[in-house]
Amino acid sequence: MNYRGKMYRLYAGEDAVGTVEEKSESTTQVGNQLLKFLGLHTMVGVELIVEDQRGDLLGTIQKGKGINKGFSLYDEKGQHIGAIAFTGKMSAPAFTLVDHDDTALMKAEGDFSVSDFSVVDCESGKKLPSIKKRSFTYDTMKDNLMKEDGYFMECAGLDELRVFGMIAMSVLVDVNYHSN
Repeated sequence: MNYRGKMYRLYAGEDAVGTVEEKSESTTQVGNQLLKFLGLHTMVGVELIVEDQRGDLLGTIQKGKGINKGFSLYDEKGQHIGAIAFTGKMSAPAFTLVDHDDTALMKAEGDFSVSDFSVVDCESGKKLPSIKKRSFTYDTMKDNLMKEDGYFMECAGLDELRVFGMIAMSVLVDVNYHSN
């Protein structure tokens, strides 16, 4: 692959369990390139492929062009299984995962730093594990400034749609608040 799109690695502890990678068509699309050139990174549309460690398709995540666009979630067969919608403000971001029937499943609320999100199950009101963005520590200052950060969440005990939603919420935070 010769394109430079977004790519995320998924780990369970120290074991690689999958990837989330931007499709080349999303990266090379002229409208997206123009938006990036103009510095409007949060307005870029993206389509991401979610695969397991063997490279088998688990689903796709799509974001249309525009400010505060949510994500649509599709399973491996291309069936719409849910969406993540913005429900907060730029200064206090919040996202809600809904299923294909628009039933709210969980809500993530962040603070001004957009690094920590508390997550609540909408059906039970129970607090779920949070999503946290953290920087890794590298040997050199240059590496600390240039290399990637990580998003951390605990997904044990969650159903497939909620796990997929947590992954998509982490990507949404990165795309809308930490892209450059």
